[in-house]
Amino acid sequence: MEIQRGAWEARRAYQKQNPLALPQYTEPANAFDLLKAYAAGWLIEPGIAYGKNPPFAPGGSLFNKIVNEAGFGTNSLFAAYQLQKLAARYGFGRGATKPSRGQTRYLFMMVVVGLVKDSLIQLERKSEKTDLVKAVQALAHAGLLEHYGDAAVDVIDDYLVQGGDDTIYLEPEYKKTNALNAFLKSEKLGKTDEFSPNLRTQISLAKKIFRKGEYFVNVKTVLAASV
Repeated sequence: MEIQRGAWEARRAYQKQNPLALPQYTEPANAFDLLKAYAAGWLIEPGIAYGKNPPFAPGGSLFNKIVNEAGFGTNSLFAAYQLQKLAARYGFGRGATKPSRGQTRYLFMMVVVGLVKDSLIQLERKSEKTDLVKAVQALAHAGLLEHYGDAAVDVIDDYLVQGGDDTIYLEPEYKKTNALNAFLKSEKLGKTDEFSPNLRTQISLAKKIFRKGEYFVNVKTVLAASV
């Protein structure tokens, strides 16, 4: 895990010069980015994760909230890493092939964890943050987290479609300014029906559809054993 900028490049150079040195790492994970992923998914803060950096730096408001949270630890960061890898599979962020995914990486993460939480609730399992960490890890290990990714990316793509129903462009708050970037960076995004009712409707519908998927039987088995 890269905590200081440039640490991964330094490690790669060291491994190249010392090929027999152990351990040999193949992938980096940036601690700052993982905290953002955790905040978006587990704290429902996609707007802040997308729009601000200071809250996630040491001493920042969300940094302190996360690291002092009961149960937060390496497993939490690894679950956030799995979520990060899932988002990368769909091409979110800069250079996105679909316009709907250029600014919505953290919103996608929020939706994925929300769907996982709904599955736990439907199974009458505990759904606190530590339970969601275990569930995401178990689903990723079983190769089933991608089903949640497929459902979540459908929500995002539908939400960002011009002219569609229940889209971001018809949100009451968005229509006040028509400022997409500002709307997606809002601290209120995804939290209430007042701010983003169309998003909440899209997510609610996705949860109902997800439960009827043929793969849900396998999902239930994995979640029942993990939480």
